[in-house]
Amino acid sequence: MKKTLVPLLVFVTTFAFGQIKNISINISPNYSLINSATERGAFTTYQPETYPSSYGYTQWSIKQNYKGKTGVDFNAKADYTITKRLFVSAGLSFNYLRYDQNIGLTPTGNQPQFTSTNTGVPFGTFYGSGIIYNSGQISLARANKERTTSYVSVPVMIGYSFLNDRLLVRTGPALSLLLNATHYNVSYGINGSFSQQRESSTNGYHQMLVNLNTQVTYRVFKYFGIDFSYQQGLTSIYSDNTRSRYHTVACGVSYIFDMTKSN
Repeated sequence: MKKTLVPLLVFVTTFAFGQIKNISINISPNYSLINSATERGAFTTYQPETYPSSYGYTQWSIKQNYKGKTGVDFNAKADYTITKRLFVSAGLSFNYLRYDQNIGLTPTGNQPQFTSTNTGVPFGTFYGSGIIYNSGQISLARANKERTTSYVSVPVMIGYSFLNDRLLVRTGPALSLLLNATHYNVSYGINGSFSQQRESSTNGYHQMLVNLNTQVTYRVFKYFGIDFSYQQGLTSIYSDNTRSRYHTVACGVSYIFDMTKSN
């Protein structure tokens, strides 16, 4: 217990008695790069009720590829002075991320032909049976619509200033809480028909992510800066897929309140 309370007390004391160096508000377009993932899956499938009951047990190799899209980050943070150049930065951030997901299925054995598939989260969960053939890899292209996620993050970073406080470099961990996620749920029918519906659900996603952030701010003017940031995901996006993680880059602008010169 003491080992936990001592560093916590030091951390709180730093914020309580440390002088605020800067307060900044930032907005940045972001772009997410996500690791591809390959999983092996087994599905029990059956034909619709309009046909005689027929079950099949299938083995598949499932490959998930991702293509990033432009989202947005909005954050506010305060820098607390430790020494003349060293400081601690903490704040609150809202992250809206967008990407497309491509799902490829490669059968690993002889498969029968089925008649209806329903794809879901995170990489196409199968309900019923599918328009799936034995002829190599099948890409569910029409199911690969845009997905979005929204997070609120609490970053705590250590920072160092260069060039007489014109260049600020920060790095440290962040905890991100999932607020919302959207995807398209696609159902395939007997004659190649399909229907799709945009849904909002956080099922299948990790509710909390741990990230490592690096931020660089260059103060072009006294109150105006250009920001570049990189966020490395340490936790996977999906609860049953340990490989797909966010690698997010962002570049934007910030308005900086210089608290030391105003005192």
